[in-house]
Amino acid sequence: MKILLTRTRNKTPMLIPNLGLGYLATALIRQGHHVEIIDCILEKIESSQFARFVKQGSFDLVGFQVYTFDVPFLQAYLGAVKKATPQTLLVAGGPHPSAEPEEMLAEFPLLDAVFRGEAERGLPQFCSTVDDLTAHNENSFESWVENGYFNEIPGLICRLGQISYLTNAQHFVENLDDTGFPAWDLLKPLAYPPAPQGTFTRRLPVAPIIITRGCPFDCTFCAAHVMAGKKIRARSPANVVDEIEFLVDRFGIQEIHIEDDNFSLNRKLVKNFCLELLQRKTDVSWSCPNGLRLDSLDEELIRLMVDAGCYSIALGIESGSQRILDSMKKRLKLTDIEDKINMIRKNSAISITGFFMLGYPGETVKEIKETMRFSRKLDLDKVNFGAFMPLPGTTAFKELKSNGLLEHLDYRRITEYRASVSFGELSTRQLRFLLQWAFIRFYMRPHIIVRFLQQIKSWYQVRILGQRLLEVFWR
Repeated sequence: MKILLTRTRNKTPMLIPNLGLGYLATALIRQGHHVEIIDCILEKIESSQFARFVKQGSFDLVGFQVYTFDVPFLQAYLGAVKKATPQTLLVAGGPHPSAEPEEMLAEFPLLDAVFRGEAERGLPQFCSTVDDLTAHNENSFESWVENGYFNEIPGLICRLGQISYLTNAQHFVENLDDTGFPAWDLLKPLAYPPAPQGTFTRRLPVAPIIITRGCPFDCTFCAAHVMAGKKIRARSPANVVDEIEFLVDRFGIQEIHIEDDNFSLNRKLVKNFCLELLQRKTDVSWSCPNGLRLDSLDEELIRLMVDAGCYSIALGIESGSQRILDSMKKRLKLTDIEDKINMIRKNSAISITGFFMLGYPGETVKEIKETMRFSRKLDLDKVNFGAFMPLPGTTAFKELKSNGLLEHLDYRRITEYRASVSFGELSTRQLRFLLQWAFIRFYMRPHIIVRFLQQIKSWYQVRILGQRLLEVFWR
């Protein structure tokens, strides 16, 4: 089959090569399919232009990766493609379909199927089955579903008649080394901005990688386990460094961003990864911009990470209120957070970014101000304050929905810096003001300003910083 993998254009400020689509492309290519990847965000491609591209390329199937904030844009792309090429199959996967697969099919009747969770096994099997049926069977897609041809395809959900669904169990890749590397030639890492996630980098060009999948924790605001399951699975350090060296040799990459949710959870893995880099003398800088768990770090590990090239980490702190941390099931104590950050400062010059969330359900103004004060008390270089987002698949979403508090939820307003719905004593407008005030109070301090200025290396970084400010204060 001829397959196009994509993500609709949206307003996300973060723009990096799409590793999820890259891994799917590799799996499909291994099964003999022809695959292309087009990033509508990077290329600024709207729905009508996208449909022309699909028609000109004569694609048999288009696969959309869908996050919750992609949902408002998806309908236009599906409609444009179906109008231009009615025979093209339309499939969706990613976090939002994984959390609400049947709701996705109900809301988007033009979708033929969705996949829940990891699809490196299911999507190639689905495409090969469709390819075989197309060649030897004149019946419709709906009849193929009813006749059971797709019953063994893991993670597949599609309509079964008028009121029911075929819902197959998810499959999780056990040995991540077996997935191969993402299809980097299709992802084109050099086409992406040099400051993709965080304004500052040490060296250019940059590429992201993923080392682990899965999350065993129960944080109420996060749905990572919906996509990747509870069990942590990891690539071997040798396999990871092989990919890094491939990126260095093939694209001249000089910096790696580890995008894992739980990279540091397995201390032995981190240690062996660092030792592998040191043993091979792999000349790259690297950072962990997606966040590490503080309770997994110690002096020896931090020092080894620095020796192996790590210069920047982000930490998911979330709140300065112990009550809110407990409500989030974060499994952190405020005193431990402070002690760990002091330990990192004592043993390294690593740049530390803290992630904080404001507007969690039930949070009071007093507790929001406690978080703001706590962020300033900690010895952090940078912070990111984000508004609570009620994302499908999370415990918080389920509780709010069951209590009838999401009836007017507008996915178009779910963004990191703009409160979509207020669940406490504040209006959304007041919450956004506090979010902006939190940034001002943290950054408008002399020593933070000096640290910030010392990291600026180019006018491009100044421009990216300006875009981030616009995102926080005006859009």
